[in-house]
Amino acid sequence: MKLIGLEEHFVTEDVLRAWRVLNPRWQDVALARSDVGHTRRRLVDLNALRLEASDQTGLDIQVLSLTAPGVQNLPPDEAVSLQTASNNRVSDAIRAHPDRFQGFATLATPRPEAAAKELERGREEVGAQRRDAIWPDA
Repeated sequence: MKLIGLEEHFVTEDVLRAWRVLNPRWQDVALARSDVGHTRRRLVDLNALRLEASDQTGLDIQVLSLTAPGVQNLPPDEAVSLQTASNNRVSDAIRAHPDRFQGFATLATPRPEAAAKELERGREEVGAQRRDAIWPDA
């Protein structure tokens, strides 16, 4: 039996930058802790640190998910750009470690039509290589 961790959070440098410049009213309360020290290093890493932590805890597979609040609190155009970059990053990590990582798609909910297109992109482009890796069957 394999031990699978769902919603194993990660963040990208670009998402952190976008969150930092938001009006404090729209910033997630966890930003202050997510953006410093060891926590930040672990959230940004999709390689050695993450695999080491998994090995130490006996976690076989991590299902990667952009940490809250994702791109939902960002302006629509920025959310769209960051959804694609985040999904590409997860896809690269899955390709590098297909036996250790799977992922949930990041979707730009501030622009629903772009979120739907991104979901289709994943099913057609990324999902063709490994259908269940990042975008689930709908």
